[in-house]
Amino acid sequence: MGERSSVLAMTLDFLRAKRGQVSSSFTFLAIGMHVALVALLVFVVQVILLFSRVVEGVYTEAVAEAQTMAVEVFSFSFDSVRLLEILILPCILVMSVTNAFAIKTADGGSRYKIFVYLGVTLSLSGAGLVIVPMLASRIFSTIPSM
Repeated sequence: MGERSSVLAMTLDFLRAKRGQVSSSFTFLAIGMHVALVALLVFVVQVILLFSRVVEGVYTEAVAEAQTMAVEVFSFSFDSVRLLEILILPCILVMSVTNAFAIKTADGGSRYKIFVYLGVTLSLSGAGLVIVPMLASRIFSTIPSM
């Protein structure tokens, strides 16, 4: 009886160790992918915003000099670009919660670990929301604004 229980305990220990190895690699992969997705999402939106400002400046200059018939044909609306800027935050929040839940599910253990992973993903998302727009504006600072 003692031999069977020791084999069972050893098997459970090996399975927990194997799960720990798999979940640790998944944790690093998920966090890295989260950082990459947030940075890419924020960068693309910043590029769209910067170029829409340039196009809007050129468009307002062209409207002042153009005939009324041409203005009616070539009318642009930049309201949807502002909507992108507003919707980026909820999208990042949903990604943060989803990634934290996925990491916690793969890792197992205490149910309060989700708060640790949520803190990590939200912190990295906040850093991305601060750093990436500064980098994008530096990269595209040579574009003249109209």
